[in-house]
Amino acid sequence: MAPPRAADSKACLRVVTDLSRDLRFAILARDHGRAGQLASAYVDSLRTLWESMPEDQRSVSTLPSEARTLLVWAHQSTLIHKAIAADQLSVVQKTGNYHPPSTAQIIQVKA
Repeated sequence: MAPPRAADSKACLRVVTDLSRDLRFAILARDHGRAGQLASAYVDSLRTLWESMPEDQRSVSTLPSEARTLLVWAHQSTLIHKAIAADQLSVVQKTGNYHPPSTAQIIQVKA
């Protein structure tokens, strides 16, 4: 099998960079479904890029460190969002214990 061309590596790097950015945006937007999809695509693209790199580039590459940093941040952010949502739900549930649901007034219109 022929080694990948430099243009292929640059295209892979661009895809990884774009997915990294999109993953960050999805996490910040609390769109965890989309973030999960992007994380999978990111890992797959990262693997493709890594396998396209010559051994000498791999030995000095910052890709593993950058990927680890991004994925740890994404994981921690997701856990924080989950904890915040749980706290907010708890407040709503407790509030419901002290304030019974209001009965809506029904207006009937006779034709």
